[in-house]
Amino acid sequence: MYALSKEKIIENLSRGRQKVEVNVYETIDSTNDEAKRHWKECKKVPCLFVSDEQIGGRGRRGRSFYSPKGTGLYMSLLLKPETGLEDAVHITTATAVIAAKALQEFTGEKIGIKWVNDLYLRDKKICGILTEAIMEPDMSEEPAVVVGIGINLSTENFPEELRDIAGGLGHKGAEIDRNALVAQIVTGLLEFAEDMTDCTFVDDYRKMSVVLGREIRYNEGTAFISARALDIDSEGGLMVELSDGSVKVLKTGEITVRLGE
Repeated sequence: MYALSKEKIIENLSRGRQKVEVNVYETIDSTNDEAKRHWKECKKVPCLFVSDEQIGGRGRRGRSFYSPKGTGLYMSLLLKPETGLEDAVHITTATAVIAAKALQEFTGEKIGIKWVNDLYLRDKKICGILTEAIMEPDMSEEPAVVVGIGINLSTENFPEELRDIAGGLGHKGAEIDRNALVAQIVTGLLEFAEDMTDCTFVDDYRKMSVVLGREIRYNEGTAFISARALDIDSEGGLMVELSDGSVKVLKTGEITVRLGE
């Protein structure tokens, strides 16, 4: 496993002429939390936070994200959307495409996307994305966005509750230059941040989807609704067909699907 290096990340970023403040840690509670602390203190963007381990890694809906030392990549990029938060809703789906393409390039593996923000390989989750908006209560400052990405590169020994759903990239993951991977993902995100209204990434998102054509369930309040995933719309929403034949577009939320079937 390539050691994380601030100097090497900056070197890789400079090849694409990207200027980002880079912070690298051996251990941290959460890179997303560190990004939010940074924003509160100095409001400087763009700023990158990368760690070899998280002891308080977070996922969506208050879940924890297993982040052991030396086997994964845990990073957060702090951005300020140029066009406001209304267009930043696309950033999670765009990030999924950017990260999936980078992993495919580095490993040669076919990476799939489970709507809305998880990357899969051979029916196991290998990457999670957590996007969070930051704003002052009185709106005295323009809002910022933190894009958190956790990737299981060579992780194998998962807690019992994750063994059936989480996986890694195996020996290919162990061979990845993490510094180059970080730089490639960050470069893609910064390019997207220049115009978050550009939804051309949706074509790739659709092609990489592992849920289209499958039976899924989604939450509506406290109820679980069964449906069939039909398509991804032009803004990354999931089009589903309900049992009565009607079609609905899910813009946010979470779905469950049996990927092995």
